[in-house]
Formats: sequence, C-alpha cells, structure tokens
Amino acid sequence: MGYILTIVPFLVAPFVYRGASVFIPQTVLSISWVFFSIGSTLLLGHIAPLRQRAEAMGWMESAFNLGGTIGPSAFSLVLSGTHNNFTISFLSFSLLLVASIFIFRWYKKRYLPV
Repeated sequence: MGYILTIVPFLVAPFVYRGASVFIPQTVLSISWVFFSIGSTLLLGHIAPLRQRAEAMGWMESAFNLGGTIGPSAFSLVLSGTHNNFTISFLSFSLLLVASIFIFRWYKKRYLPV
C-alpha cells in the first residue's frame, strides 16, 4: 500500500504541477513515505539473515541517503535537458518507479519464502 501511494503522486504530479494544486500529490507522497520506509525496514528485517541484519539495514539507509542526494541533482539535469518541461521530467522519473515495482516482484518471487 505504501509503495503504491509513493508511486501515484509521481504519476499525477506532471499534470497538476501548477499553482497550489502541486501540494496535493506532495502531501500524499509525504504521508506515504512513512508507510514505505516502515514497510521496507520490516521487509528487510524479514528477509535478511540474522547475522547480516544490521549490515543490510545500514546498506538500505545508505541507499536512501544516496537517492536523496543524487535524486534532486538528476531531476534538475533532466529538467534542464528538456527545457524546463516538468511533464517529461516527472514522467521519466515515474518510469523508474514503475520499473522498480517489477524488480521488487521478481525479487519477492525469487528470494522470499512463500
């Protein structure tokens, strides 16, 4: 649920980025981030071996911080490359999120016990 709530604002934002309406997808994204981070932590705690659980949590936190650092820079590069076209910029990043759904589903089928 949290993952879907994280993706939907990215898909909606290109079409409502003007004026005050930009706060609606941003609000949903802010609320969903709580579910996403808690769900990711619980899933990682479930699938990581007991001896490597702390290491896995550290890698996940490093990935979140790296994404938070590189993401805005990458978005600004895409935005400047598309001549400030927010629709193309948001949709290009939305494709990354949609691709991650398939990666997680593949990972779940391959590594998680049923």
